[in-house]
Amino acid sequence: MTTFIRPIDITSDVLADSTVGEVWPEWSAGGFASWVNYAAGTRVLRTGTRRVYECIVDVASATPPEDDAAHWLDIGPANRWAAFDRSVGTLTTAVGGMTFDFLPPACDSIALLDLQAARVEVDVYTDASAGELAYGRAIDLADRAGVSSWYDYLAVPIDLQSTVVLTDLPPLHGGRVTVRITAVSATSIAVGTCVLGTAVALGDTRTGASLGIVDYSRKKTDDYGVTDIVERPWSGRITVPVSMRREQVDAVSRALSLIRAKPVVWLIADDIDASVIYGFWTDWSITLSYPTHAEASITIQGLA
Repeated sequence: MTTFIRPIDITSDVLADSTVGEVWPEWSAGGFASWVNYAAGTRVLRTGTRRVYECIVDVASATPPEDDAAHWLDIGPANRWAAFDRSVGTLTTAVGGMTFDFLPPACDSIALLDLQAARVEVDVYTDASAGELAYGRAIDLADRAGVSSWYDYLAVPIDLQSTVVLTDLPPLHGGRVTVRITAVSATSIAVGTCVLGTAVALGDTRTGASLGIVDYSRKKTDDYGVTDIVERPWSGRITVPVSMRREQVDAVSRALSLIRAKPVVWLIADDIDASVIYGFWTDWSITLSYPTHAEASITIQGLA
């Protein structure tokens, strides 16, 4: 089944609480006529914009960094909010574990991508005060799919699963969703993307889907055969053929049109993590091939 998760906006009202701390101190203008002096290289947090800024020129001013491009450079999202921006390359990090408590509108799905952890727990409560538990899942991220012998088990490092997608959450109004991400011990953990939303099924995934990546690295070879390689981010790319009933065509067309400028989480094959991609469609077409069924082709470009 080809599905996408239509995301909800994670605002400060939706993200009710989190154990994730910030790395950099809050920016301060200081008192009247007594501005704080910031030296070049200093990094600060702006809670209002949820961004981190680096001072590029010594400054003492009451102008906030987001309004002072001459002195400040926006270097990325705040640690607590990095998992909720439109990028898979920015990580929310912690040591040992992290917890997110959400008070979302009714939603039935959650996706956690680019995980660097050992275990994920997702609990859904019937009310905002975390009273009655309506749903609970615990996922061990140790992926032993490649272990075929005792030698592999003892001698080969066990890869940890980096993707968790659940589409069976109870869509409760006024409920609470708690996500706990933990490590084996007091080690660093991270999550690149966290999306809550509603799953939208488009049709059955047919055989022939193609998976690949777009690499933004630079590889340049000079006249003497010396190659200079600059490693840069990459993004996933998928082309998927989909089959649907003829009466679904209008609904699928509307669903795809509504997300034409909004990244979503795409689910192509339940058993292949590489087929889970956070991005947008670049092209789609539907062919009315048969009297009762139609065929679609969707090309999806992931975010870097």
